Formats: sequence, structure tokens, C-alpha cells
Amino acid sequence: MATTDPEVVLTVWPDLTAADYTPVKAAGERAVYRAVLRDSSGPQIFLRACRDGELEIVMKLIEHGADVASMDGYQNSALHYASFHGHHEIMKLLLQNHAAPGAQNHVGNSPLHLAVEAGQEEAAAILLMSGTDLLSVTNTMDQTPAQLAVAMGQRRRGMGTFLATYNPP
Repeated sequence: MATTDPEVVLTVWPDLTAADYTPVKAAGERAVYRAVLRDSSGPQIFLRACRDGELEIVMKLIEHGADVASMDGYQNSALHYASFHGHHEIMKLLLQNHAAPGAQNHVGNSPLHLAVEAGQEEAAAILLMSGTDLLSVTNTMDQTPAQLAVAMGQRRRGMGTFLATYNPP
């Protein structure tokens, strides 16, 4: 279960040490989250929380100024991570905070491409309901999400059918 307790935040990600935040912990939770975001590893911590499904931590980091457009070195956004790992509530939160559903990583994959790759049908549906035309986004292999599903063969055949028959609400 996710938590927003500052001590747990420091133990969830061991690369953050309690000593790094000793001066701000006395000021309370808000100061800890702001310190995390000011730290050079702040964006990576936010991305990791999205990847790991830490909804409460993601909520707190956004509340204290996390950039929902943060990307890793491969241009994967928080929405890429949440989509691939099927963290639906985090995806909804990111979209409500204006994360770009059509953002493409270093190989041109959108969050929908990654949801397809991981077989995350509900994640795909959430992305498709964002109102952005994601079905026509192509990656560097010139594949749309539906073409990626077909290329992946038997493992993602159901996803290809889902995308081919998807009717927006």
C-alpha cells in the first residue's frame, strides 16, 4: 500500500537518505516533498513513484509541484510508466493534471504503445478516452499501437482486436 509518511518515503527509495532531509523533516511533510522535488533526482523519484504504483506519493508530489511532463533519459514520461505497469488511478491523476497522452519516447512509442506492449487493455482504454487521437501515432518502426499489437503476434492478439474495434464514448 502506498504511503505519504516522510519516513516511509525515505525508506521506499533507499537512494534518498534520512540525513539528506534532516533539516527539513522538522518542518513537516510539505518540506520533505518540496526538498525531494528540488533535489536533482526529484524527477526520477516522481517517475519511480508512477512506475511503482505509489498513488499517494504521486498525489503529494504533484500537490507540491512535481512536473507531470518529467521524462527519463529515454524520454519516457510518468504516463508511459503508469500505462505500461497498469496503474490506472495514477494514469487518471496524471491526465487530470495535463500529462500529454501523445508524448513519444526515444523510439517514438506513446503511452498507448507501451500499454499495448504490456497487454494493459484497461490502461489503453483510459488513454483512448483522453480525447487525443492516439491510434494514428507511429513509432520509429512506423507502427501504430494496433500495428504493434499485430507485430507482437499471439501474445497481444486480443489487444489488436480491442484497438481495431474501439469506439470512443
